[in-house]
Amino acid sequence: MNRLPSVALIPGEPALPEVALTLSPAAVGLSERTGSSWRGRCLTLMERYGPGGLAFLEAILRAADVRASRLKTNDPALAAEANR
Repeated sequence: MNRLPSVALIPGEPALPEVALTLSPAAVGLSERTGSSWRGRCLTLMERYGPGGLAFLEAILRAADVRASRLKTNDPALAAEANR
């Protein structure tokens, strides 16, 4: 495990804290922490749904994202943060 040292991005502001980095999620194969690798998960989805099925599911997800992005609703969590 590597450590990224703390760093001040803006002079006069508090520095960002030190962060521990690990490449285990990117490793090919099964991980105790993250489960299957990204490649393994993609292959399983491809076997289960096929390329056409995955394209269809992606189209549904994208359409829902576009539709949600058009909403003009206020997020109460963002409003509370702006009032701090």
